[in-house]
Amino acid sequence: MNHGPGGKAGAVPWPVSYLYALETDPGNVSVESVKASVNGSPLETVCGPGKGRISAYWAFDRLTGRGPFNSFYAAVNIDDGSGFDNGETRLNRKAGTIAFVLDPYDLKKTVSGTKFKGKYNIMLIVPAVYWKSEGNVLFLSGSPDYDAGGTVCSGMKAYAHCFGDGKTFARVYPYIGLGVYEASVSGGRLQSVSGVLPEAGKTCDQFKACADNAVPAPDSRYQLWNFYQWTLYKMMAYTVMGTRNSQAVAGEGPVRGNSPSVTGLADEAGPYARSDSSRSKLFLENAWGSVSEFIGDAFLQDRVLFTGNALGGSALNGSQTSAGVSLPSSPGRITETSSVSGTWDFPVGSLDSDSVTGLDYPGDFVYPGSGRRSLCAGGSWFGGSLAGAACISGALGLSDASPRTGARLAYVMSGDAAAGDRSDL
Repeated sequence: MNHGPGGKAGAVPWPVSYLYALETDPGNVSVESVKASVNGSPLETVCGPGKGRISAYWAFDRLTGRGPFNSFYAAVNIDDGSGFDNGETRLNRKAGTIAFVLDPYDLKKTVSGTKFKGKYNIMLIVPAVYWKSEGNVLFLSGSPDYDAGGTVCSGMKAYAHCFGDGKTFARVYPYIGLGVYEASVSGGRLQSVSGVLPEAGKTCDQFKACADNAVPAPDSRYQLWNFYQWTLYKMMAYTVMGTRNSQAVAGEGPVRGNSPSVTGLADEAGPYARSDSSRSKLFLENAWGSVSEFIGDAFLQDRVLFTGNALGGSALNGSQTSAGVSLPSSPGRITETSSVSGTWDFPVGSLDSDSVTGLDYPGDFVYPGSGRRSLCAGGSWFGGSLAGAACISGALGLSDASPRTGARLAYVMSGDAAAGDRSDL
């Protein structure tokens, strides 16, 4: 299949139209194969079970900055500013808009090579992704209906790119931005910036209030990342890894004696960087290890998942409704996950053991808790081998805070937020 980063002989540069298909085992845990179609070609296997590294098939294009899912890294203006930074013209100078597309292999530089000096929210921008599951196969595409050389997949939904309760999809926003870094707070505003210590010790609702203070572009909205955005992130990670075992590919994440990791240590490590004691990168930096992260629109009521306030702006005990799935009754390693489209990958089975049986077994930990609990993801520096992309904890009540729990900024973006001089945005 001709595909991948521009510059290779016969390669199709991003962006492309695509359909990815992840086939899993009956428990919806191990990834058996990953298939892909680009620009209408037949589905073709691109990788089998992960072998501890990410295939060059999923490399980002250094020329355009684009990568899998047509995603790209961008510096987003925190405040209104001048039209330039270090001599390069910004795509847009208004707060909440994209100032620069970044070099995916060096986030300190723009895609044209300029090292910028200003302070920006650094985000992974993901054009609308539609998905659905059929049995043990998950389909993801850049459009709701896709013809892969005669194999038609239709009726997919853009769960992560919609406002509302996740059940109605009248409007799909063209982009979301996911904070590359664990969130910090400056001037009461939640940010995703390099070179700072992540914020911890706030409740979920306090973090959400800080996200509401950030200045968006017209018709756009900052928030804590919500259940569907976190789920999409995991789907993206599993697709490029070819496995659910994030530790097998990226390691334990930052495991430090008693503190989180400073942001930005993986800026020059590329989109996928195996961890050391201070950083890792799988699209996003430190998605597990360092601090665990609140999911802004979801809570657990006696293990049952309640979600639905996709904007994440109101209190957790507000408009959420039951998602129809519940965590296992006892803590342990994840052994089974939901295969339903909207709650895909949510843990529904666990084994109270530290044993890990094979490369594709995720090994991530789930702690259900009791009563009404916040949903926290990833696991912290304290978790070690228990942490991972799928790790879930219900240890904190809705009004609880922890020095090991932080947040991640997300941004639901209108076309105005991405408007600039680049015609392909």
